[in-house]
Amino acid sequence: MTGTIAQVRPADERLAERLAEEYRQARIDMGPREAAAEWFTPLLRKWRRLLGGKGEGFTAREQLALAVTLDTDLRSRDTLIVTAISPEVSMKQLRVMVEERYSLKSTALLERVLEGWFHAGQKPDTSRLDLAVDILAGFVERVPQSRRAQLLTVCAYLSWSAGHVGRAAEWGLKALLADEECTLAALVVTACEHGTLPDWAL
Repeated sequence: MTGTIAQVRPADERLAERLAEEYRQARIDMGPREAAAEWFTPLLRKWRRLLGGKGEGFTAREQLALAVTLDTDLRSRDTLIVTAISPEVSMKQLRVMVEERYSLKSTALLERVLEGWFHAGQKPDTSRLDLAVDILAGFVERVPQSRRAQLLTVCAYLSWSAGHVGRAAEWGLKALLADEECTLAALVVTACEHGTLPDWAL
């Protein structure tokens, strides 16, 4: 789903800003770890179940909350990507990635999963990646422009991971339009321009 993005409703604009302020305050009051456990982990658990063909979809509020969380916390974004690419990673491991982000264990786990997948030459479940992109593409349509960049970036990275170079470049460019400083989106676009793909697609 990479067509025209619908006009965001004013009510969603207001709710997104309110959620952003609530999350910002939670990170101050509780610290990043506890805030992530309260805000992002339930969304991550639902995301994992959806990709496994279980559970119900995200409510409008949850869609906006996810966008706000990804926009604020890039480790949450990376964990969302890992969940789509590597279904074998357990929920316990995913929680370590996001809730213990400053620990060596968390960083090593994230790097091992992403680097191991990239260089292993084993084709991922592209239907799972396509499903993940379709789900997030639906979220983008109700998220304010100022909160779209990381959702679009995840769509770009997962499309690239599935070998869809044209779609990945399109998503990446949309992410850069939302935030020109989005480094991961820029890397995806550059990779597409140079024909760089994961080892499995070579």
